[in-house]
Parts: sequence; structure tokens; C-alpha cells
Amino acid sequence: MGTRVCFTLMPEGVVEEEYTSGVQTHSEMVYYDEIWDTYHRQTFPLRTFLVLSAVSAGFAAAALLVALDYATMAVAGGAMTAAWLLLLWRASLLSVWAYGYEGEELFSLHGLPGRDFSAFIAELQRRVEQKRYPLQSVFEALDLGHCEWTGWARRWRCTFVYDRLVLEWKGIAGQVRREYYSLMALESPIRLVWRVPWVSLGGAAASGLLFLGLLVEGVAGRDPTLWHALLALAGAGLAFVLFAVARLAIAVHLPVQGNPIRTPFMPWWQRARLQSILQWFARLVHLADRLEELSTEDYWEFHRSKLGILKEEGFLEDWPYRSTLARLNSQEREELGE
Repeated sequence: MGTRVCFTLMPEGVVEEEYTSGVQTHSEMVYYDEIWDTYHRQTFPLRTFLVLSAVSAGFAAAALLVALDYATMAVAGGAMTAAWLLLLWRASLLSVWAYGYEGEELFSLHGLPGRDFSAFIAELQRRVEQKRYPLQSVFEALDLGHCEWTGWARRWRCTFVYDRLVLEWKGIAGQVRREYYSLMALESPIRLVWRVPWVSLGGAAASGLLFLGLLVEGVAGRDPTLWHALLALAGAGLAFVLFAVARLAIAVHLPVQGNPIRTPFMPWWQRARLQSILQWFARLVHLADRLEELSTEDYWEFHRSKLGILKEEGFLEDWPYRSTLARLNSQEREELGE
């Protein structure tokens, strides 16, 4: 009983079939050449993890401090185990969305990244690339540059693929994420977003206020026992300040039609990397502004002009430019029957 959706890779496209109680209720084929690109997302539910960790710690403390009967502990322990298993399943779940050239969602897939599911996604991506217009495959094979940032067990990469940006994340727990954005959807201005550790700053302020209060009380009352508390508060305040400095971070925010692009938060002292990312995005926005002025009425002339601008802006070297331009001219003559 229930609804089941089945996807099958056929030579010409992906067949999506929906079954309800064993009866086929819907069938549709999405052709490979209709798919522009795919989103991949595998996220770690950090907030749920923290809440569940706190609940588990409370349960462990209660089991040690309060005399509970075995039945109650078994029921509570079973519930906690089920919650942790559900969390692990949620953290491992990989979702894939396929989008068309107009930005419409064509279909979505959800599964655990095992051998079969990963092989299915890889084969889908391969067939989509094979079915693209031949010149589109040539354009997307050009090395137009990329920008990346690597942190502790984390990695972010932005690759320019002729008509779009492909962004890829790899998180601390192994989760992956892949998104793409149309180059012509980039907007300005580019700005910085700060992550301020307000909790640590609040702890430092509270420790400082208590330190000053006890210091005044210690001087007024001449109570030597207060100096132990003063030293403890000074150490706590210093720890809060150091933690706040270490956690202060910056991300680059790039406006896009729809959802904006935001890089991972990186430590504030990595100024060289931050400036390189800003320069990279600034070049892309400038390129998008220049391409917006091109006429799209003549397909061949548009791409010739675009390749010339890519060369002028430093995205394309001389030899790849000449080779691609020759391929474009050859394809034009073939299409026109010359």
C-alpha cells in the first residue's frame, strides 16, 4: 500500500513512473537534453544533533542520580537509540534535483549514497553531458578558472563553466552539496557578512562586570578570600575573549536572482584568501555586465563575441580561444551546408 516512484535511465531520457497501491498512476519521460544541470545536497542537522546530545546527557545524568526502574530506562533508552538512528539516516540522505534551462524543476531523487544510488547519479550525469549540444560540450570543457577555500575538514569550490557557476561544498561530517547558478543572474553589489560570536562576547562582558564588582568589594572590605574569585573570573573572561576572537569569521555574499551565493565563513585573519574570492566574484559580475550587452539574435555571432570577451577579460588563453573559435566556425559551416 502507498505511493512509490520509480526512475529508469533509458537511451533517450529518464522515465519517471508513479505507482499507487501497485497501480501505475503516472508516467513521464524527461529527455537528457532538457536537463541543464543538477543540484546535490547532503546536510548535517547540527541543531538536531545538539538538542539530541543535550537530551542524551540529561538522560544519562538522570539514570545515574535518580533510581529508575528497568522498564522506564528500557523505554527511554530505546527512544533515544531510535532518535540517534533517525539522525544518522537524515545526515546520510542525499537529495538530487534536476533543473531545466528555464530554471524549472524536472524531477528529484532521494536516497542513501551507497553503491547503487551513487552509480545511478553518476550515470545520469554522464548521459546528460553526452546529450548536450556538441558545441555546448566544447564550451563547457574550457578551463575558465575556479576559486576555492579549504578549512578544517571543510572545502568550498566555485568553478566557472561558460554559462554558469558550479558551487561545491564538502563539510566536516563528509556531507556534500552542489549547486549551480546562471552567469547572467549575477548581480551587485558584493558585500561581506560577519559572523560575530555574541555568546562568547556576552560571557566576556559578564565576567568583566563580575570582576569589577568583586574588585571593588575586595578593596572596600579588604577580604583576601575574594582574590581567588577574581582570578577565576579573569581567567574565564580571557578564555571568552580568545574564543570570540577565534570564532570571528567573514563570508562573501553575492546577490543572485533567486537565492544569493554565500561562501563558507572563513577566519578573519585569512585576508589574502578573502581578497582573492572577492576579486574572483568581481571579475564574474563584470563579465556578466559585458555579456548582457551582446545581441542574441545570431547564435554564431553571439558565441564568437562571447569567446572574444572571455579572452579579453583573461578567462581564456590564446590557444584555447583559437581552437574553440575554429570549432565554432566549422560547426557553423556544417550547419549551413557550406
